[in-house]
Amino acid sequence: MVLCGGICGVIFDLFRIIRKLFTPGAFIVFIFDIAFYALSAAGFFCFALLFNSGELRAFEFIGLAIGLTLYFLTLSYIIRKIILAFIRLLALVFRFLYRLTIPPIIFMYKPVRILAAKNKTFLKKLIIYISGKAEKSVKNLRMIKKITKKSKKALEK
Repeated sequence: MVLCGGICGVIFDLFRIIRKLFTPGAFIVFIFDIAFYALSAAGFFCFALLFNSGELRAFEFIGLAIGLTLYFLTLSYIIRKIILAFIRLLALVFRFLYRLTIPPIIFMYKPVRILAAKNKTFLKKLIIYISGKAEKSVKNLRMIKKITKKSKKALEK
């Protein structure tokens, strides 16, 4: 159960880092607290099922408290630094990808916009031409249906 307390401490540090980085509102903090309690309770009961056949005894809660205390006194600072370094590394990767992809898009935006503005009338004419052809084909289909109906009637007589 001491290990379970240490794992609960790591989860707590993760939530604490998220809170400090993003400064969420009171409702989101409430949701995070509920999520932390749910994860901690689920982990505690999984450990109790695994190691003590699901029986809850006082020594399990004492072990959890000892594990949390030992974690916060010894490893919490180191784990937080590691998590923050990992987050900084992710931020560097995303910043690199952003700088790699966005400038070419911005560079191409202006010429494409100019070409689209120049070809706007051409595109309108093309759409009108295509829609006119579609209307004619619909009219032709109607005429073909009428002719086939007339030919069927003529054949029946």
